[in-house]
Amino acid sequence: MTEEQTSAAPRTKTVYQTNNVGIYLGETVADESPLEPGVWLTPGGCVTVPPPVRSEGELAKWDPNTETWSIVVPPPDPEPEPGPPKKIVLISTFWSRMTDEEAEAVDGAIAGTSVRLRRVFNALGALPNHHPDYSAIRDLVIAAVGSQTRADEILLPEI
Repeated sequence: MTEEQTSAAPRTKTVYQTNNVGIYLGETVADESPLEPGVWLTPGGCVTVPPPVRSEGELAKWDPNTETWSIVVPPPDPEPEPGPPKKIVLISTFWSRMTDEEAEAVDGAIAGTSVRLRRVFNALGALPNHHPDYSAIRDLVIAAVGSQTRADEILLPEI
């Protein structure tokens, strides 16, 4: 390469990308302006000062007012809200807990529901008590067997 070709090659320098609140995301490059030598085209949210060394679980945060980094420890993720225990009854158990008369009544009730609910029920190998259609199926069983107590016995979770 000639001297002229070397000086015409674009120059870059490492800059440090932050997010909208100043948390360090990683390194990237800034290009030197082809129109103004010595002026760097720095991407938005980037700074030229390298972030400090961090330990595991620590983050570097840039303060644009003081133009300095600080080390921050993010708060732990919140614990999920406890919900009702997720339990299921196997469909084979569901049917085997019924008398023949109850099974006929429940089968007829299922046959009389919407196509969507029939398809959902028939596709299930187990009925979880947190399934979106559990209440509708439970109400259907209550109506078919004529007793909430008996329906709860039939639907009693086993797993």
